[in-house]
Amino acid sequence: MLSFFLISLPIALFAAWLYANASEEMERVFSLAIVSLCCLMNVAIAPWPIQLGILLFVLFTTRNVAAT
Repeated sequence: MLSFFLISLPIALFAAWLYANASEEMERVFSLAIVSLCCLMNVAIAPWPIQLGILLFVLFTTRNVAAT
């Protein structure tokens, strides 16, 4: 599982860099799709303590956003 993470992380970082530096709309859309897919895949293959930490982080940060 670690090898999948180590492969998708540089791909996501490069796609994020491409998203920030692209001038065409299609390049930005495809880059954002790749980043989203890699992030979802990394969360899915993460060990359960990391998944639990991500879940708690999302729950507590959205509660603070909804209160404002």
